[in-house]
Amino acid sequence: MSTSKSDGEFRTRAIHVGNEVDPSTGAVVPPIHFASTFRQPGAGEWGQYDYSRSGNPTRTGLQTTLASLENGCGTLAFSSGMAAIHAVTMLLESGDHVVAGTDIYGGAYRLLHQICNRSGIEVTLVDVTDLKAIENAITDRTKLIWTESIGNPRMTISDLPAIARLAKSKGILSGVDNTFGTPALLRPLDFGIDIVMHSATKYLGGHSDCLGGTLAVSDPELYDQLYFVQNATGAVLDPMSSFLISRGLKTLDLRIREQSRTALRLAKWLEAHPMVRSVLYPGLTSHDQHELASQLFGLHQSDSEET
Repeated sequence: MSTSKSDGEFRTRAIHVGNEVDPSTGAVVPPIHFASTFRQPGAGEWGQYDYSRSGNPTRTGLQTTLASLENGCGTLAFSSGMAAIHAVTMLLESGDHVVAGTDIYGGAYRLLHQICNRSGIEVTLVDVTDLKAIENAITDRTKLIWTESIGNPRMTISDLPAIARLAKSKGILSGVDNTFGTPALLRPLDFGIDIVMHSATKYLGGHSDCLGGTLAVSDPELYDQLYFVQNATGAVLDPMSSFLISRGLKTLDLRIREQSRTALRLAKWLEAHPMVRSVLYPGLTSHDQHELASQLFGLHQSDSEET
């Protein structure tokens, strides 16, 4: 990934937005609020927080940071990435239909085919690299197109701007798992995608010491719908994990860029190895979707060691 002029701004927001100095102590790292309940101003008067399932200051800090990095109106932090995806599916009703990619995380496949089906929700899997196949799979009952910015495990690239336009033309929600991409490389809301999901356990946390998931949106009404689902079902991120993921976001951009450089070096080495038949890495010019990846992620083969 080549360095852009906005990198410094992104890194600054990752450090400071949602991590304001504690006014009571001057601490530059906000305290972790483990309280489950909060005292109210008076009888019948409600403060910003009342019960930690509905809202917690430490979780709010993380959500504020990520909303800024995603260029969204708000984010929600969940107890896991699967809890986040499950919340999206709970926007659907019996009889609704989902179009999803064939190259999706196994947990998402299991949720769609062994949990959502119990509620009468139908799923059609298609090759999301073929926009016509997506369009042909849409029916009058389709309510959601679900894909991944970089497919897991085959690393297919979804044409997010085209998918967003198609979804909007049909009045369908579009959702993308951007766990592999992260907001450091790609911000799908900018392309018109409705919902962006991350398994925060992976790159957002970055240290393999916490479990979490997030959803980001740019439409306040959709945010309210998802918040209602989260508050009603209770799969919220705990304060300690919220703190750890907030910490991880501070170094996200630096880590992702260095990991990308390493990945390209490995991919080139493997591609040249006589015992390797093929390498699935969109940073390589040999990858079928390298051009699309270059457009979405800003990849440049000339950057070689910086991609």
